[in-house]
Amino acid sequence: MRTSKPMGFVVRLALIYGVYLLSQNVPTTARLLWNPVYSALGAMHAHLSKTLFETLGYTTAIERSPENIAFPPSYVVKLEKSRGVRLNYPCLAVDVTFAFFALIAAYPAPWKRKIFIVPAGMAAVQALNFLRVAGLAWIAYARPQWLDFSHHYAFQFTVVGLIFLMFAWWTGRIKTAKAAPAV
Repeated sequence: MRTSKPMGFVVRLALIYGVYLLSQNVPTTARLLWNPVYSALGAMHAHLSKTLFETLGYTTAIERSPENIAFPPSYVVKLEKSRGVRLNYPCLAVDVTFAFFALIAAYPAPWKRKIFIVPAGMAAVQALNFLRVAGLAWIAYARPQWLDFSHHYAFQFTVVGLIFLMFAWWTGRIKTAKAAPAV
């Protein structure tokens, strides 16, 4: 029995993202494979945020937790005398970046059509996450009462919305290219 294209897409998506989730939850794999990724992304987001705010004239500090075998280091970005924003591994948008990759990889289209969108989309998700981290650090400084809502709702909606828009735009281009008559 042959599965439909939408069902095949869902099955491929579940398999690809499932492998990622399994790699996150096997302790040895998580330590060896993902901790360096989390460590590099955390440092990048923290230092980019610090550079941005110092360019804007804010006194900014970064605190780094010590590394241990189980978890990569976390960073706290503090503006002036605020409590700051802690960047733990869930805050680095790796899950949603990989979700975007899984959407594109699972979609029934030739790989040559995926070559550009995968790195561009993953970079866009990380760029938006940098803006999210910087925005949360500023909110912790200027409007701390908005921090919880901004972190748990507004920015989450924005990142998921970006992924949806990129995926919808890309699939629309794929369908348009298929429908265009050959010249």
